Amino acid sequence: MSYIKQTVIIKQREKGFSIGGREFSGICKVESEQGVATVHLTLINFSAIKGEYQLLIADSNISLHTFPLGETPMSSTFVFDNPLNLDMGFFAVLLFNEQIIGCGSPQFYPYSFAEIEQKIKSITNKEREEPPIDQPETYFDEAVATENYYDKSDVDIDNLSIKSDYSDIAVDSDVKPLVFYQTVEQQLKELFYEYEEEKDLMRALPNSRFVKIHYSSDKYYVTGVIYNEKTPKYICYGVPSAYQTSPPKSLDGVSCFVPLSVFEPRGKGYYIIFQDASTGKCVYFKK
Repeated sequence: MSYIKQTVIIKQREKGFSIGGREFSGICKVESEQGVATVHLTLINFSAIKGEYQLLIADSNISLHTFPLGETPMSSTFVFDNPLNLDMGFFAVLLFNEQIIGCGSPQFYPYSFAEIEQKIKSITNKEREEPPIDQPETYFDEAVATENYYDKSDVDIDNLSIKSDYSDIAVDSDVKPLVFYQTVEQQLKELFYEYEEEKDLMRALPNSRFVKIHYSSDKYYVTGVIYNEKTPKYICYGVPSAYQTSPPKSLDGVSCFVPLSVFEPRGKGYYIIFQDASTGKCVYFKK
């Protein structure tokens, strides 16, 4: 069986699930090869409220497959032995307590949102076609997707957003130290164990740890932590880039350029987003 990959953008349909009043979005990628299907989901600018989230995929035969995301659906991967029919693409739906809050499909997908919505309403949870897996191979990571991550052929870049409307961080006195970091600590440990270290960036930012997360053979982003001695201070996400007079549009104001060499401040480096380990808020860089 040949290798097939399909990628769609999930766009917001319901308000109340985004950061800073901006619409959330997401990237859903499905790969099928040799009888095995892999589903990847990454949500961007998303703020989860308490409840149960699910990813529902309708394949080219409009067969529905449901993937539980729990209460914090940031980024997930599912691997199972029942490949989806991707001949005409697929329709991805993000559900919150059975309510559709986001969805997306390629232009050539043959079924409309109304048809997908009607089929969802016509069946119960028990009747949905679950992936035939006992223990899905699943990992979670904190990731941001920007125009540096995907080729334009894969993603409609202009509809992605990660910029937050936070002002410069001021930690409230009643916030416990590392409250946010504790919620993602296990996920970061798994990333640090699984992926290759970015040692050049670690040398450029002393007392830090970064790993490269590849999403194709030659494309990657970095995730890491900067420490104050042994205490996490910032959780960071970065995209490789040469220095630009104006940062990439989706990173403007919420990132800064970190060169890999002090002798080439406008050479190769990364545009880095800094997330406060105590509050989870992004550091906003004023012009």
